[in-house]
Amino acid sequence: MSYTRTGRILCLFHIFYFYGIVTLNDIREYIPENEISKKTILRYIRFLEDAGLIRLWYSHIEKAYVPIHNNFVPQQGEFYPAKLPDKKSQRLYMKKIIRLCTLMIQVMDWESCGENDPIAWYRKKYPELSDRMRQRDFKQLREIGYCITYLPADKDTPAGYDYTYPYGDDLLL
Repeated sequence: MSYTRTGRILCLFHIFYFYGIVTLNDIREYIPENEISKKTILRYIRFLEDAGLIRLWYSHIEKAYVPIHNNFVPQQGEFYPAKLPDKKSQRLYMKKIIRLCTLMIQVMDWESCGENDPIAWYRKKYPELSDRMRQRDFKQLREIGYCITYLPADKDTPAGYDYTYPYGDDLLL
């Protein structure tokens, strides 16, 4: 399956979120070599670092990326300060990726934090964004396996939402 640039960057973020150490082969298991070059992978990693989403260094001994702290991604989605680009289009794109990665982490933590309405959460977190933008964001995440589904009430259960996401090796690439 082929993904857009945004989908590949989000998949890369997913890999760093779940792994303790990441090799280039780990990345290539999810993003085939014919779809993305090593140079592009390195550019995406730099992009995620500049966006403040991950912190890492490359260990030549282990031939792998190692987190600077215990995890590549800060806990509770408290990302590092971003180095936003000067160009408006690039700045907007980086903000979009930050927003989508925040939403990815939220999907994984929704049930544990007691949040039961992703639409209300999104509106509260991003009041300046339209419902159409929210729908696009949810659709973008659905393409890589992060699904937020509304479950209407029936006679046995109240209405609510179901959250699914690929765990570790189950990424849909």
